Amino acid sequence: QEVARLVNRAERPLLVSDGSAGTNLGNMISLGYQLDPKVRVCMVNHKKVPSIPDEFSDIFIFNPSDRTRKALEAQFDCETQRVAPTKQLWRVMR
Repeated sequence: QEVARLVNRAERPLLVSDGSAGTNLGNMISLGYQLDPKVRVCMVNHKKVPSIPDEFSDIFIFNPSDRTRKALEAQFDCETQRVAPTKQLWRVMR
C-alpha cells in the first residue's frame, strides 16, 4: 500500500520492475490494483533494460536488481535512491 501511495503522488509516473529479489508477476498484479490509471508499468528483463522515453515525470523501480538500477543510472546519467520509508521502492534521480 505504501509503494502505491508514493507512486500515485507523481504527475506522470512510470514503475519499472525486473522480477528480481522475489518479485514475481503476481506481486506486480496485486500492486497494479492499487495504482492510479495514470501510472505506467514496465516489466523488464534485468539483462537488457529497454530505452525509456523522457515523457515520465518520475521513474520508480520496484525491488530492482543492481544490474537494472545501474542500467537506468547509465541511461539517464544520474543516480537512483531508495524511497523512504519503503525498502522496495527506488527512484531515478534526474
